[in-house]
Amino acid sequence: MTISVGINARYLNSPMSGIERYMAELLRHAAPSDCVFHPRAVDSWLGRADQPNPLLRKLRPFYYAFWDRYMDALEGPQQDIDLFHAPSFIAPKLSKVPTVVTVHDLAFRIYPEFFDLRTKSYYGMFMNASLTQAKRIVCVSEATASDVIRFYPKVKQKVRVVHNGFTDFSLIPPDNKILDALCLAPDGYLLCVGAFNARKNIQAVLSLAPRLRELYPRIRIVVVGRLSVQQRNLLDASIVFSGHISDAALSSLYRNAALFVYPSKYEGFGFPVLEAMSVGTPVAYSRASCLPEIAGLDDCHAFDPNRPEEILDTIVGLLKCGRDAQDHDRVRTSLARFSWERMSQETIEVYRECLS
Repeated sequence: MTISVGINARYLNSPMSGIERYMAELLRHAAPSDCVFHPRAVDSWLGRADQPNPLLRKLRPFYYAFWDRYMDALEGPQQDIDLFHAPSFIAPKLSKVPTVVTVHDLAFRIYPEFFDLRTKSYYGMFMNASLTQAKRIVCVSEATASDVIRFYPKVKQKVRVVHNGFTDFSLIPPDNKILDALCLAPDGYLLCVGAFNARKNIQAVLSLAPRLRELYPRIRIVVVGRLSVQQRNLLDASIVFSGHISDAALSSLYRNAALFVYPSKYEGFGFPVLEAMSVGTPVAYSRASCLPEIAGLDDCHAFDPNRPEEILDTIVGLLKCGRDAQDHDRVRTSLARFSWERMSQETIEVYRECLS
């Protein structure tokens, strides 16, 4: 039986980050014989994400919050829909069909200090009601599932773990011109990918730059992510900010890094670790939340993100080992656990369970 699924599609008009990628890949890989999606897009009545009206830009987050919870009232009754999938935390309150909710992480509960009042209020108002209403709750990692059960124990029986897929950068031809543009040598830099904020914790790696230079005078640290002008002014000569780059350029940076370092204090999944592993680059990552689960490597790759000495020791230890010391069979086995095709298939199984 082909399942007809209504889905909140507002993320398809946003820049491609974790949730947006999740939804795009779910829609791309679902076989039409198994599942037909009926997207409901907020921009049909709010205007596009690039709407030039400054008032609308200010009000947009509040419109989005209202849309996520009350889209049924805005778009009319659901017709020919078997169930509704909310791909990011919040389900429509007035849904007349079973709902599936995807929870990517609970950072707002575990690290509330990292979020503004508006974001905390949005999730605080709607999350519990949304999870209580849902017939099934999809979590993208075992760690996220544990967090959901810890904070919302009454929904335990509804929780199902469906891991994300990832982008295999070994299949993306590298644009090595980025190395010349940034004056980088192969194996001459550490690579960090992610937003420059307290949760991603990249500053913890940058703070080690003087000590790394003492040990490895030619080593540099490359940051791929968004930095403000003020943040860029804090960078010294051994730290390089790449700015926005293409996937081909990122493929080159992943492939040529001596080590990929991911110091995040909390993640729901952690795409960049798998992306670096896919091209054979050694990885060092935080021991926090889901990252040991997702990477699936020995503990020598992990560190406490709150202890600079431990971060430095892990980096130095892996740099001494080099690429040749990697357990490549272990890496391949770990990567084989994740694919967007598998994610889509397992999500459809959750739909079937929801309707049985």
